[in-house]
Amino acid sequence: MVLPMMEAYLKSSSAVPLSLLLPLSARRYTGYEAMPFFEGLLPEDDVREAVARQFHVSAMRPMELIRVLGKDCAGDVVILEEGDSCDLPGEAAYVPLPNTLEEIVCYPYGAIAQLRAEYRLSLAGGQEKIALFHDDRAPLDKGWFAPLAGAPSSHIIKPQIADRFPLLASNEFICMEAARAMGFEVPETAIVLGEHPLFIVRRYDREMMEGSGDGALQVLRRVHQEDFCQAIGLNSGEKYEKHKTHHAQDMRQPKRVAAKILEELASSLEAAFEAAAIESARVGLADDAHDLTQRIVRSTAKRKGVMRKAADLLG
Repeated sequence: MVLPMMEAYLKSSSAVPLSLLLPLSARRYTGYEAMPFFEGLLPEDDVREAVARQFHVSAMRPMELIRVLGKDCAGDVVILEEGDSCDLPGEAAYVPLPNTLEEIVCYPYGAIAQLRAEYRLSLAGGQEKIALFHDDRAPLDKGWFAPLAGAPSSHIIKPQIADRFPLLASNEFICMEAARAMGFEVPETAIVLGEHPLFIVRRYDREMMEGSGDGALQVLRRVHQEDFCQAIGLNSGEKYEKHKTHHAQDMRQPKRVAAKILEELASSLEAAFEAAAIESARVGLADDAHDLTQRIVRSTAKRKGVMRKAADLLG
């Protein structure tokens, strides 16, 4: 595999690099150089294995998987086959899914697998999830659509599956609410209760285009982004540090950002999780989720010390 950049794009005033690892250049990047970025768009570990089996593709061949699943990636990236249209899809590119939330709440694995198979939808990360489009004119339990032909999704839905990640939905909701209470800019989130509660988050890498949504489905534009592993050239298997590796040493400017975030977290952690506990009770989370919040609050003294040490090391 080689990755050339079109000359017309390189000359454009609006050209942006695909990755910090792949700056704008007339030279062709090798597959070895480009692989961390593209591999970082895919699911990880067990989820990747399941997706590969579903589409009869080897999990060891990420570019084959990305060809299957690349119509709605993280950031401003769409992977197209030769001959596919690059035009921005309109309303016809969304298929209504009238009962999809209820189906995911009751049968998370089966419902997500079916959506993924039928509409070729997937996301990066190690947890089961699906990306869909929500019509903001409708309440949260209605107005869901599957994007087609490269149309952008608007929300990510994560089910709480007890056998793998107990309290995942509750934990993510609580942490997002704690970040909101601390003054961080975080996307809209919600919890849908049921047999397998759902954590729903509005995508921060999608924005509504001006003038859209007036009497019709809103039109979204993609906002480019990448994670730290893509930016410093690490594959997903290297994401979690082992054997005393220190990925933070490769991060330079992100190190200073991380240090600032850690210091702010340490300063207001207890109050933030107290606020998150109140919010989790308001939305009706079960007692075990509220107990989880309280355990986090009680352990913040130790966490603050660790965070401040980490901030000193990164700063």
